[in-house]
Amino acid sequence: MREENLLKETLSLALKVLKHNLSYFKGYRMIVPHLDRYPVPFCWDTAFHVLGLINVCPKLARENIYGLLSLAREDGLIPNAPLEGEDEDLRSQPPLIIFAVNEYYEKTHDIVSLSRWYPTLRKYYLWWKKYGSPQGNFQGFIAPFTGTRNPQSNMLAYWAVCSTGMDNHAVYDPTNGQTININGYYYLPVLDVFLSPILASAAKSLSKIAFALNIKEDRRFFEEEYKDMKMRVNQYMWEDKDSFYYSLLLKGEKIKIRSIQAFTTLFAEIPENDMASGLINYLEDNREFNGEFGIPTISFSDKKYMTPQPEWLYSRDPYYWRGPIWAPTTYLVFRGLQNYGLTKKAEEIVYKWLSLIMRAGGFYEYHYNDGSPGRTHLDNFGWTAAVTIKLLIDAKLVGEKDVQTLNEQTLCESG
Repeated sequence: MREENLLKETLSLALKVLKHNLSYFKGYRMIVPHLDRYPVPFCWDTAFHVLGLINVCPKLARENIYGLLSLAREDGLIPNAPLEGEDEDLRSQPPLIIFAVNEYYEKTHDIVSLSRWYPTLRKYYLWWKKYGSPQGNFQGFIAPFTGTRNPQSNMLAYWAVCSTGMDNHAVYDPTNGQTININGYYYLPVLDVFLSPILASAAKSLSKIAFALNIKEDRRFFEEEYKDMKMRVNQYMWEDKDSFYYSLLLKGEKIKIRSIQAFTTLFAEIPENDMASGLINYLEDNREFNGEFGIPTISFSDKKYMTPQPEWLYSRDPYYWRGPIWAPTTYLVFRGLQNYGLTKKAEEIVYKWLSLIMRAGGFYEYHYNDGSPGRTHLDNFGWTAAVTIKLLIDAKLVGEKDVQTLNEQTLCESG
């Protein structure tokens, strides 16, 4: 009974964080990442907010989707954020909103909204496909990239990294801050083991959406897109000797940094079963990714673990994505384990996450591996609360009735 009450209390507190970050944008009620520090919608943050809202308040999840998709440009780009400062409107973030929309539909069967959103989602995918891959022998993989208003800026490489959402991850260190200019976009010379599987997952979600909408040609197209990316990732990014996936330099050389990004392949259902088993072993090894409070963004044993960012990166915490535990990556690993039928292992991740939240005493932007809040000390962070809600529900640690009872007192009564 004590554990049950604790879980319900955690759910209630997470719902209050989302309510705290509830704002209005272009006439829509939207959850923003942090009402003080980040008071406008951000692209992949919104995807996680939607995931947290689906079982709690579907109509608010729907508004968040409409609000984000209203930002889409004619060419398909959905911006990182609707801000000209730092050129955030000229690049995007991982296209997880496509997965989130499919999750919304599978919960609500809201075919009317789905049919309205589909053209925008399709164009967004095709924008990534067209512009995301630099020319070369590995056409099709996605590289971090950005547009800019100032081609002479010394920030171009950093803004390109920001398109991954992982603003200073060590995987990008080998580029030494160099970018490649192709038709006005600036690319890091890295074929990304995070963005590429996420785009594969987007193709898989779009094939399901096209099936629901009875668009047969598109369904076949996106099925083939998914199969092609799966084949490419397994052929070029998998290292059989290590049983691990790595990002690549443009000539195909693997960047041998053991990153949490590799587990995004589980989320996208890319590894065959024997490959998945080898990869999952790293999640059970205390020297690698099996932390007391969760999964570090770089393996504990990797030489890059908790090393400060190089001078060309500008994150507010020099260790930001270079070891700490984050909500979005925790959810992607959790969902990946579920995809492979590993329910018990997935549940273990949820309990570690909950112990992290309790240890920190709040829903912070990110956490260090001793359980303490990250250096930015941003509490009441949107995606941390949203992921907590989604983990509790997907792991069946709280029931639909609990969610509905609490929901009546929180989000859906707002506005």
